[in-house]
Amino acid sequence: MQQYRFYREPDGRWYIDLPQYIEMGGDKADLEMVAGADTFLHVIGNGRDNVYAVLSDQPFDNADQLHRVSREVDSGSFYKLATYQQKNVNDFEMWLCDVTAYVFNGEFPDIIYYKVVEVK
Repeated sequence: MQQYRFYREPDGRWYIDLPQYIEMGGDKADLEMVAGADTFLHVIGNGRDNVYAVLSDQPFDNADQLHRVSREVDSGSFYKLATYQQKNVNDFEMWLCDVTAYVFNGEFPDIIYYKVVEVK
């Protein structure tokens, strides 16, 4: 379980803040949140530019869930929003790139547990 910062740049694009990924030779473009993940962060952010969330592949108290709905596709995987703020949510999918596997030690978890801890 680790906390991550997601931030929106002035052009409206959302990114995950992973300086260690860049230091290891990754490209900032790989960190952009696209294909539904950006929309989800926009909703969570409620007009603000920073979202801090705890992510884990193991359940924890008061965590919401993203469920994996497909195997790897174009270096990523599709996830469906299963709960948001402890309410069931239907029909919202997002594609998460292979940086997700980087965050989760080389794997795309079947369930990503998350909790938004701060928005600013």
